Amino acid sequence: MSRYIDVAHARTWRALQDEMLARTDLGSVVSLRTQARGHDVGSGPRSAVRVVDLLNGEGTRVLQVEVWRTGAGTWAAGAWGQCTD
Repeated sequence: MSRYIDVAHARTWRALQDEMLARTDLGSVVSLRTQARGHDVGSGPRSAVRVVDLLNGEGTRVLQVEVWRTGAGTWAAGAWGQCTD
């Protein structure tokens, strides 16, 4: 089943960035790189407003996430996992 893997939630964009940088289960995430900004720029069913790479110390992508605003006005990030049969 295709779905988002939950990565982070926060009240503001800045706080969401901090949450993503604090993820230790992904290895050492030291920076973020925005790949796309706009309306519905992601692959999944959410109306993603950003696509962001989480990078390690060598600049290698650890994970790519989509970022969207929730119905409550907060920010959320998730990694889209497309199921292929």
